[in-house]
This record gives sequence, structure tokens and C-alpha cells, in this order.
Amino acid sequence: MRRATLIFVAVLVVTGLASHLLVIRALPTIIMNRGTAVIADLGVVPNQWFIAPRITAENSAVVRASPDLAYAVCLLDLTEGPVQISAPGGADYGSLSVFDDDTTNVFVRPLLENQPVDILVHRAGETIELPPGATAVALSSTRGIALLRRLAPSQALYEAAQGLMDQSRCGLR
Repeated sequence: MRRATLIFVAVLVVTGLASHLLVIRALPTIIMNRGTAVIADLGVVPNQWFIAPRITAENSAVVRASPDLAYAVCLLDLTEGPVQISAPGGADYGSLSVFDDDTTNVFVRPLLENQPVDILVHRAGETIELPPGATAVALSSTRGIALLRRLAPSQALYEAAQGLMDQSRCGLR
């Protein structure tokens, strides 16, 4: 009886541990796949900025999107080569973030006045020629997401943020 109980407990522990590790490994990919599907359903084309309409409770497709921020997203597809991303600085808060396909935030930089950001996103291990002044950002796969956020608590600031986003670039090098 005691031996059977020990075997049962051992099988239970091994099964629980294996299940836990499987969920921990798979969950980020599931989250990113769902996020990119929602973004793609909006008509977003890979390697191009998509400037989201001003966030309201009625149009927010992402949990916890802030109505005080203007957003632009670029679905990264590195299958044809590196993607160059640039964004001008601004007088108000702004940031550029890059996430790889398992939701890891691989790059984040504030968008400060008179300090534009220029990066070249590439696959890890890929040999690249970095443009002058650019920062290399490596992804573990060929997919990712770049996200621009700018402070826009009013319509006037949203329009100003939109103007800065229009000056941003996300495209194949």
C-alpha cells in the first residue's frame, strides 16, 4: 500500500511539474499569437506603422490601453531581412518598445525632444551592416511587434502625437 502511494505521488508530482513547464513555455507564444491576430484583424500590414485611432472604452481592442496615450504599432516580419525603425523625439512623453514573438521586451527607449531613435531590427545571429547612428536590436525569431506610445490626453495632443508618428519609419532596410 505504501509503495503504491509513493508511486502515485511521484507520478502526480512529475505530471504537475511537466504541465507547469509546458504552460510557462507555451503561454507567451499563445499571448503573442493572439495579440498579433487582433492587430492583423485591424488591417495592419507587416513592416508599416499603423496609427491607432484615439483610444476610447468602445474601441479598445487591447486590455488596459490608456486613453491618455496615442499608439502606433508595427508588426515585424524579418523573413525578407532586417527592418529599420526610426521615430522623432517630442516635447511630451513618448517611447518606442520592441517585443519578440514570446512577448519579451527586447528594446525600450524614451522619445525625448531633439533625440530621435533609429534602430535596425534583425534576427539574432544574422550579420548586418548597421547604419550610422542606429542601434542593433536582435529578435530570437522572424516575428515581433514594435510599439510607439506618445502622451495624448486631449484631442490637440493626440493630433500632435499623430504628426510625430507620421514622421516615424518602420520598413525593410
